[in-house]
Amino acid sequence: MDGVSEGVSIAYPSDARTTPRGPVGTDAKVKLWFPDQFATKEEAFKAQKDDGVKRVFPAVVFTVATAKRGGRIRTCAVPLDHKMEPWAMELMRYFEEHGNSPVFPLTRQRVWAQSKKVWRDLVYVIEDYSVVIDKKGLGIERIDSESTEKRREIKRIDRHPRDWSLRALRHLRASDLVDRYGFTGANLSSFGGWTISAAMSASSSVVRYFDLDWRGCFVKLLKKRY
Repeated sequence: MDGVSEGVSIAYPSDARTTPRGPVGTDAKVKLWFPDQFATKEEAFKAQKDDGVKRVFPAVVFTVATAKRGGRIRTCAVPLDHKMEPWAMELMRYFEEHGNSPVFPLTRQRVWAQSKKVWRDLVYVIEDYSVVIDKKGLGIERIDSESTEKRREIKRIDRHPRDWSLRALRHLRASDLVDRYGFTGANLSSFGGWTISAAMSASSSVVRYFDLDWRGCFVKLLKKRY
């Protein structure tokens, strides 16, 4: 989930920054994935039976209200196989226990306070990157284009440690999806809910053309971890 508001279901009246979009138990469902070359799962099962090549895979599919897109619904999934995703089955069962009730009936502040205790003294590494700095001191942003305005300058940020936080989970999961599973920027946009311009250097005008459905990148997750 990209942002605490996609997980928590409660917000204090005074917390204007948070729109809780947390899931309920029924937002996780088991579905079957099979290659697009088959019109139905029955055809895929028949081919699988005929030649012994596995083509149908169970998946747990999560429905998520995407925080950075105003609550736009997306679906993302992981294989329901402990050798591929060890926590998938346990998480699915946890959702099932909650039925129509919120899965995480917590506030953003509560999550932050508890996570700080758990992650005390932990750090993760940020690899080196370049940023564009406005010479007038009007802001700083990660470089995302081939050219920059003359009034800006490029600064190199060296590899450095950072205190562990909720951001670390998002950072490390994205790195894992790219390094281990070969995710592209479009895949990250679909799976993580980021705008395509954030996941890869693309114009924001093409964001709406990228699918937020789980099937597009699921095949890349069919890789055993153990």
